[in-house]
Amino acid sequence: MIDGLRHRPLLLDRTLARRLEITESRSGADYAETLARERPDAGGAALAVGGGVAVFAGVGSPLTQVFGLGWNGPLAASEVDRLEAFFRDRGAEAAIETCPVADPSVEAELGKRGYRLVEHTNVLAARLGAQDLQGSIPTPSRVVVREAERSELGRLADVVTAGFLEGHPLTAPYEGLILTMYSMSTAVPFIAECDGEIAGGALLVVRDGLGSLTTAAVVPQYRGRGIQQMLLSVRLAAAGHQGADLAMISAAPGTTSHRNAQRAGFSVLYTRSKYTRGWI
Repeated sequence: MIDGLRHRPLLLDRTLARRLEITESRSGADYAETLARERPDAGGAALAVGGGVAVFAGVGSPLTQVFGLGWNGPLAASEVDRLEAFFRDRGAEAAIETCPVADPSVEAELGKRGYRLVEHTNVLAARLGAQDLQGSIPTPSRVVVREAERSELGRLADVVTAGFLEGHPLTAPYEGLILTMYSMSTAVPFIAECDGEIAGGALLVVRDGLGSLTTAAVVPQYRGRGIQQMLLSVRLAAAGHQGADLAMISAAPGTTSHRNAQRAGFSVLYTRSKYTRGWI
């Protein structure tokens, strides 16, 4: 377990859930803005809708979805009409990730329109405090984790993408996705090196006192050496240095990322559900 994480339980309420979800939606908008700037041909765009943000990052992209829906009270049917038009006009399915603590009208409205459930993601969080800056960070042999230089982002993104794909071919929705995330103005990318070679990387975004730990991957040949835990530890320390009082991670239930977060003292707060709808 990572030293220093406070173990006083986080108690879920709408205020805490709203803080986490609004932070995620703002990061989604940042991604769309970065994509539009870095790769204008990709058509990156964002739309404020229903208390959240609809993001278009390319047809089939995992980031083409709605974040943070239902935080401005009951969701009006007209808002769903707007977000559906946003996706349909760009040739993409509507994809909406919902929070169970948001207004119940969200899932009720999606049910009326025939949306189907496609994915669950757990949201985990942990408190941070001054002691997190003093805790010992486990250091695997011959491994260095540090902030990445901008000149390194291209190569780092290639390695992290390979880590995510695990030998599967690179398809259009994933081309440039990690590099764009690492290029966001709010992002602090970290690089893990083993014997001088890039073994993996991860991302930290701190906004309004909340540290979001995301986009971490290690290529298969370097796994099992504690590198993921070190990436987690270093980012927690960095979040504390930036004044964050809370850290969050989103992970599919039962995955390695989920288990790593739990080992570090993160607790599951709630489960998001992702729904999609096509136009045929």
